Amino acid sequence: MKLSQPSLSQRIRNLETALDQQLFERGPKGVTLTRDGQALYRKLHRPLTELAEQFWEVSNSKRPDRLLIAVDFAFAYFWLLPRLPAIREKLGDVDVCVLTSQEPSVDLVSGTDLIIQMGEAGQALADATWLIKEKVSVVCSPAFKDLHPELRTPGDLKDAKAYLLHLNAPSRTTHWCNWEEWLNAWGVDTAGLGKGTVFNNYEMIVQATVRGQGIALGWQGLVDDLMRSNALTELMPQVFETERGYYMSHAKATPSRSAIELHNWIAREIAL
Repeated sequence: MKLSQPSLSQRIRNLETALDQQLFERGPKGVTLTRDGQALYRKLHRPLTELAEQFWEVSNSKRPDRLLIAVDFAFAYFWLLPRLPAIREKLGDVDVCVLTSQEPSVDLVSGTDLIIQMGEAGQALADATWLIKEKVSVVCSPAFKDLHPELRTPGDLKDAKAYLLHLNAPSRTTHWCNWEEWLNAWGVDTAGLGKGTVFNNYEMIVQATVRGQGIALGWQGLVDDLMRSNALTELMPQVFETERGYYMSHAKATPSRSAIELHNWIAREIAL
């Protein structure tokens, strides 16, 4: 949006003043839409999305050599971003555009070439390529692990709920493993678990964990580089595997040559 946080906040206040309605509820856990805000969103979401897509098409009409990847925030940050130099070298003069969204297939922009997202096995399209199966362990910083030798089994975590870092990123299509699901898988009663510290994106959770501020769920395939560099370590050996995972699919019925090349390259890199 190319707006600073103060500028954005001021524009929101100006809009609320002009409409004489409160659109957002501001609280300690973040910002949520009020009933009036939800009503306005329902009315404007579709026309504004169509306008944005048309603007995108016009602004990029003179750029035929372009590849647009729709991907969720976590995969983009932890897997795709470190490999962008290799992708640019692979594709040569093709412009690579990365569009992030919590739900890439829902917030799809016209002209998208590849979609990479988390989903249930049954959600994937017939021609989708499975990339990473959802395998989740408990991770922390090495210093945190040394300070807490009493935390060695899933049952121990119920008494350490203040250290648990929670992800609250509501999705209409994708369910990510959470603490309740992970602990229940090992027979731990999560009644009264509550929420310790809550974040709305996974990148912040990982950064807080690296700084020794708590314990996080770590997705294999996303935190591997941090594990190899010893920025993170497994707190205990249990790994929970679900029927979900990351998959990749072509967004166009007839994909371009560069889209096919990148699709195959990503699949090979993950298979290594």
